[in-house]
Amino acid sequence: MQFSGFRSRLRRFNAKYTEKRRTSVPDSPQTIENGLYINRVSSEYSIFNLENNAGLQQTDTSLNNEHTKNKTVEMKNLLEILKNLDVKQPDPQDIKNALAQIDLSQLSYEDHIKGYDLDKYNKIKLMEEPFQVFIMTWPPQFLLPIHQHRNFWGYVVPLQGIVAETLYGFAPRKKKIFLHPTKTFKPGEVIYEPYNVIHKLQNTSPLEPTISVHIYYPPSYNYSGTMIFDAQNRRMAVLNEKAELLSWDLPSDHYESITEDAYDVEKLW
Repeated sequence: MQFSGFRSRLRRFNAKYTEKRRTSVPDSPQTIENGLYINRVSSEYSIFNLENNAGLQQTDTSLNNEHTKNKTVEMKNLLEILKNLDVKQPDPQDIKNALAQIDLSQLSYEDHIKGYDLDKYNKIKLMEEPFQVFIMTWPPQFLLPIHQHRNFWGYVVPLQGIVAETLYGFAPRKKKIFLHPTKTFKPGEVIYEPYNVIHKLQNTSPLEPTISVHIYYPPSYNYSGTMIFDAQNRRMAVLNEKAELLSWDLPSDHYESITEDAYDVEKLW
């Protein structure tokens, strides 16, 4: 009898506790407590077992994927929007507005990379006027050297994989390079590259390639006067008009100058 009474009291306590959880608003945002995922939704306090919640999240993901299969955006749609921009001298805001017209995370690119080895760096041209637009394939762990955008500006949109960007500041009189924390961008997110920005872009995955689309203005430019940096060896080079790549592996006559022990590196965090 005593054990039966205890079970009865326990059921009443659980019912009261559950009702309180349903109607009360928590003091803190969603947290994980004692193996439970506690999520504030409006005025409700919903409790899910972590194991069950993982299943729910997986279901939601598959439903979203199924739902977005019909939302694919053809690359030609983006190119058409850019081609029809009615501006004589486009600025970054014009491109930003153009990119906002479509769901960049759903851009279709597969037809444009057929036949290319994704374990190699490739630059696949899509448009030459009024903007230079191309798809770039990044092998695992491929990176561009730290470089300056001296003669052009633009946007980069990851299509597959992750693009990591590290920004730098250069103080030539103090002979210092200032290193900002690295940020990562996933498919559909936009990286803005303004005039004279100094940065490094990289595919940080050790196994998977990254694919991105690049939009630059002016459509025709060269790397004359562009600085590139080798932070590990503290050297800096200035490219000339012969340079067609941002690289330390060019013929010697593609550099205007190379300076050793050019600066010290300082982290800004």
